[in-house]
Amino acid sequence: MHIHEGHEHHDIAHKDEISKDVETLKVLFDHWIEHNKSHEESFRKWAKKAKAMGKDTCSDWIEKAADLLLKASEALVEAKKSF
Repeated sequence: MHIHEGHEHHDIAHKDEISKDVETLKVLFDHWIEHNKSHEESFRKWAKKAKAMGKDTCSDWIEKAADLLLKASEALVEAKKSF
């Protein structure tokens, strides 16, 4: 607590904001990971369809995007562990 008049309220508000951000980030980690998983599965499904259409290069790029989403999710899991 600061001894200067008017600063105590600001410090409390700042701590409340940080506390709210901490809780929000905890929820966001799970949301982001699940969201990425959903898109990754969809990408892999469509990569197979593109391959079946004879669009091998396109399929490869969609698979690459799915792999990147998986990597992003792995990074988010590690971020969540370190939080």
